Amino acid sequence: MAPSTRVEPQDDLLTLAEAAAMADVHRDTLRTWCARGRLATVPGKRGGERRVRRADVERVIQARSALSPEIARTRPVKDDAGRSERPADRGRRRTDRKVASPTTLGPVSAGTAAATSPPSADDTLRRLTVELSGRHNLDGLYGKVTADAIARFGADRAAIGLWIAGTNQPIDVVASLNLPDDALAMFRAMSPTTASAGFEALRTGTLRVVAADSVDIAPRIRDVYRQLGISTACFVPIVFQNEPLGLLVIYHDRPHAWTPKAVAQARGLGDSVATAVGNARLVESVQSLAARLQSVQDLAARLNGLTDVTKIGEAIVAEAGTLIAYDTIRVYRVDPVARSCEPIAFQGTFMGTGSPAPETLRVPIGTGLTGWVAEHNLPLMIGDAQADSRSVIVGRTDGPESMLVVPMSFEETVRGVIVLSRLGVDQFTADDQTTLTIFAGYAAQAIVNAERLEQLHLQQAELEHQLTGQRRLMAVNERLLSTLDA
Repeated sequence: MAPSTRVEPQDDLLTLAEAAAMADVHRDTLRTWCARGRLATVPGKRGGERRVRRADVERVIQARSALSPEIARTRPVKDDAGRSERPADRGRRRTDRKVASPTTLGPVSAGTAAATSPPSADDTLRRLTVELSGRHNLDGLYGKVTADAIARFGADRAAIGLWIAGTNQPIDVVASLNLPDDALAMFRAMSPTTASAGFEALRTGTLRVVAADSVDIAPRIRDVYRQLGISTACFVPIVFQNEPLGLLVIYHDRPHAWTPKAVAQARGLGDSVATAVGNARLVESVQSLAARLQSVQDLAARLNGLTDVTKIGEAIVAEAGTLIAYDTIRVYRVDPVARSCEPIAFQGTFMGTGSPAPETLRVPIGTGLTGWVAEHNLPLMIGDAQADSRSVIVGRTDGPESMLVVPMSFEETVRGVIVLSRLGVDQFTADDQTTLTIFAGYAAQAIVNAERLEQLHLQQAELEHQLTGQRRLMAVNERLLSTLDA
């Protein structure tokens, strides 16, 4: 008798996405569990995605809760409206903590009274660090970190704000718990010049703890803290490879003493987030650059099909916009005899007009940023063109302007220059420069091919003219010979 094959009830099987949601982890983490044998998988229907048993997922959840029981007790849950809700908000009695005066703005020192750490706190941090370290998808990351910060440090509120350089509103609040929308809107509206303990922590890379009524807190923020009943704020900088990425802010409604161990754990949490965010951005940058390079190759094939320099310039204008965002683009052809950069294509606004005269756009080699690139055969990425000593300001300006200027170089000779500009400071990235430099190389090849083809056409026309002259001369000679013979 043939052995029977067990058929799993479909209600007991979960897709990887369903299992990840049930365990409150990322799908990549769940795949790792499966690969390491922590979760067994079964084949899906008709060779589809493999699935896991609901009972196995529940077993793993129970094991994790046993490892870090304080997470199971204090992890925020969702109410009917989908908002995060703390157990204390649902009527649970809060446990009184020992009180010590918070430190003022400055490096954190030991408090005068010790705060009791929840059990298995190191396990909590280790678990979160392991999960974040290999994470390249940031979906759900920030919310998980704020929830774990509240659970780990017995806090009442938490938020994560990412730093956006070169803007008037550099804080983008990407996750928060127990903070109202009007408070978040005020945080987002803060300018880089605002005197703030948070900005100071981000600039120095030093964790800061301040009392909510401290003079080191911006007045408007102090008012918000007072309305919410916040007593203490801890600013944890998120820094990756010396680059500030943002802040994790942890709030307590009662005076709270930060012990050296708690401070170290908060720093560790900030470093783990920084590593996850930094690695994710690196992966995203590599993927974006790879996609750009593929686009560049496609665009290069189109350029090589053009035989007119003016049309090549127009194609550069059209295609560059698919690679990099800009406000104005100018494309020049270098004339080594006249020692000037001659405009062959333009799009945008220059000196208040969208159709400037060619003589207005013409630039001598060695003059301004465009002329400097034409002379030195080196690209320039300028965060604020007005502040650069090589710039030549022509006409009125609408504020700070970023510029990306790259040479179209072929065999160490500059054939042309591409100039991109965009309002604002530091609007271009290193990836933008790399992409445009590669594109400019293909464009230079297209220009050289067009010039050589133009020379061939001129030579062909000259040869045809010479042949026509020779035919006419031969015809005259034949008539003369005929006349003599007669």
